[in-house]
Amino acid sequence: MNRQMLTVATLALGLFCSQLAAAPTQGARYAVTGSVIDQTQAFVPKAEVALTDTLRHKKRKTRSDHSGRFKLDGLPPGEYEMEVSRPGFKPARSKVSISERDVERDVYLEIGELSEMVVITQAQVVTPASEIRTSPRGEPPVCEPATERPIGGNIRPPTKIRDVRPVYPRHLKTARIRGHVVVQARVGADGLVSSPMVVLPAREEFADAATDAIVQWLFDPIYLNCQPVPTRLTVDIEFTDGQ
Repeated sequence: MNRQMLTVATLALGLFCSQLAAAPTQGARYAVTGSVIDQTQAFVPKAEVALTDTLRHKKRKTRSDHSGRFKLDGLPPGEYEMEVSRPGFKPARSKVSISERDVERDVYLEIGELSEMVVITQAQVVTPASEIRTSPRGEPPVCEPATERPIGGNIRPPTKIRDVRPVYPRHLKTARIRGHVVVQARVGADGLVSSPMVVLPAREEFADAATDAIVQWLFDPIYLNCQPVPTRLTVDIEFTDGQ
């Protein structure tokens, strides 16, 4: 009898201890911390960091501090979607899994893409490229000397200093045929446009007119932390009769 009671007591004590050990885990909360870094390897302050619990559909937000660090704490274990954004940069999205420990996650931001819409009408008179003047470039920005932990996120937007308009193909204009072309290209750190690619199916004549004009564009480029950097350009061009 005593042996049976001792066995029952031992089992009860073991069950209690296992429940006690599990209790902190069930109510545990963790943190996601990290730094926001731009493509020049400088730290980005004032970036918005959003973390969404995919099961509970709850969102938490914070901003990176003056040194680019962020922290979101009090998070239960689970699967999360993270989005980090700041004007001038492409949003950075990733998945985060939290399970029995804090998570350290650095986030890298890239410069956002340029976009432009152009409408070419049949009645429009296009200035020949040879007669188009190029505006002078602006003075490069001046930054303070780099520190051990450089602070970035400083963007000077680009300016188009040479704009060549596409020419409406003559035979398509006469036939009153409309067209729509979407072109993606690269704007280099020197402001030159290269590698045009038509990404929307279009008549070859419209595509050629669009790309011939775009590669003659010139930009005073984007400056990130006083450094000129390349970016992508998307141009949406509509050839229309104007009606």
